Amino acid sequence: DIGYVGSDGSGPTGDQLFVRQNTALGAFVPVTSWQTAVAPATTAPNRAIRDIAVDPSDWRHVYVLDDLGRVWFSDRGGNAPASDWNWTQLTGNLSVLAGGDRVQSIEVFRSGASRVVLVGGEGGVFRLIDADPWSEFGAGLRNALVTDIDYVATDDVLLVGPLGRGAWTIPHA
Repeated sequence: DIGYVGSDGSGPTGDQLFVRQNTALGAFVPVTSWQTAVAPATTAPNRAIRDIAVDPSDWRHVYVLDDLGRVWFSDRGGNAPASDWNWTQLTGNLSVLAGGDRVQSIEVFRSGASRVVLVGGEGGVFRLIDADPWSEFGAGLRNALVTDIDYVATDDVLLVGPLGRGAWTIPHA
């Protein structure tokens, strides 16, 4: 079993994500490394986590990218750690897109009422809007290994870190 817990910004922990393996033992610890071999609860095999994103408009919505390039989602981040968070795989057609099977980073944000999930990898940046299929994103962005993605809501700008290509910005993401 695995438990992920986020805090709502109040109290002594502020905004932070915590994890605990084997819900019967041990305390929750702050997530400080994405190298911990943990799994999205009981609905997925135990795989190493590459990256985690938390929906900035609802901290209970957690997105996990595992080492096989699969994208997982749970809207039960506020539930007790011992409960099943009912993880849903969002990978869909991502692995059939050129470079979409070798993703490294994940970011999530809201655009109006729509959920936007972005992953970066060997093929550049890929985008999932609500239940639509995955598609390549970022006109003019080279297909280089993207190791980091950050969305800055106040400026409506996506920052992309492709390996060896500097930093790219995509306005009105």
